[in-house]
Amino acid sequence: MSDVRLALSCGPSRARDLLLSQLVADGWRVRDGWRVRARPDDDVRALLLERGSIRRNVLLGGLAGRGQHLEMRIDVRSDEPGSLAVCSWSDASPRALGGVLGQRRAERTMRRTVVALRGFLADEGLLRT
Repeated sequence: MSDVRLALSCGPSRARDLLLSQLVADGWRVRDGWRVRARPDDDVRALLLERGSIRRNVLLGGLAGRGQHLEMRIDVRSDEPGSLAVCSWSDASPRALGGVLGQRRAERTMRRTVVALRGFLADEGLLRT
């Protein structure tokens, strides 16, 4: 599993809303059957997102292109003086459904997604270093 940590200078609920809006604009969608909810033991709010199509991935494998199915989880926690967002994704799914080509495509997509998120948050003045 790979992950990226983003330190933000806003509260968890605002961070979650901003990340969700940016990811949806980038082609991600909230995973069917899941709800955004707080864990009972802390103030973490997990977003489960996906993009692409499992059917297309199974039929075309590494040639699924932009239709490649990917999943991402984002956990947002309080972290003084703002919040911490951890974006994580499994490395197994693209490899299983697309071989080496699918794995490389997934890595490029995730890298682009993280760069876009960092750019968006930096433009908003919310990314802490």
